[in-house]
Amino acid sequence: MDRQDEDSRILEKDVLLKLGGFGKNFGVPEGVEIMYPGRYFYKNGCHYVLYDESSDEVGKTLDTKCILKITDSSVEVIKHGAVNTDMVLAVGNPSVSIYQTAFGELSLATNVRELTVTKTDHLLKADVLYTLEINNDYAEECHLVLTVTD
Repeated sequence: MDRQDEDSRILEKDVLLKLGGFGKNFGVPEGVEIMYPGRYFYKNGCHYVLYDESSDEVGKTLDTKCILKITDSSVEVIKHGAVNTDMVLAVGNPSVSIYQTAFGELSLATNVRELTVTKTDHLLKADVLYTLEINNDYAEECHLVLTVTD
């Protein structure tokens, strides 16, 4: 199959997404890993992972629809619902995005130092190293690892 045929096909399947966020906040190492069931699509050279996040507030559940768009050179995080944002992580492309929550808005500035995307038949992994500023104040060095398996 030539590259044009491969890029024009649509692949769709159920997956498991593991989000690992690691960093140093004021020099103190911290980290979290969360797993979500999701839906994977490959279309026109881009990998998409759709999943739902839920959080609880007194008396109700807050839902957020999430989309990850992964290419060889960027990871885009799109969220709509209880949290709203559209954040693009790409080497050499510092970006600022608004992160809207029920408690107010935050301005997030990212500067990606390294981005590696690994693909096999049953695995998609994006490994991102970046600095994060929140409301123009340095927050931390971050290491984001997205692992998608079927």
